Amino acid sequence: MGAICSSCCGGSKGSENPESYAKFGSTNTSQTSVPPTERDLQAQQSAAQAAEQRQQKFDTSATGRAARTAVNNVKKEREAERVDRNDRAKDWLN
Repeated sequence: MGAICSSCCGGSKGSENPESYAKFGSTNTSQTSVPPTERDLQAQQSAAQAAEQRQQKFDTSATGRAARTAVNNVKKEREAERVDRNDRAKDWLN
């Protein structure tokens, strides 16, 4: 089956060179990295601001409040470590 897959991906049937697989998708470490430009920094800053606005909008929405309540309920349940907690996986075992 491996020979079929490699033939589809440009390899020849029977060429099982492990080094060719190691080179796939790897980057050359000798490449020099380019320092970010002012435009890159501005784009990062505007993306961070947009993400913050989306998070604030989510936190104030009904969905965000429900999610926060659900997370808090799970935390309380785990802290209590009750034996009678709502554990649906155990229902399937019986």
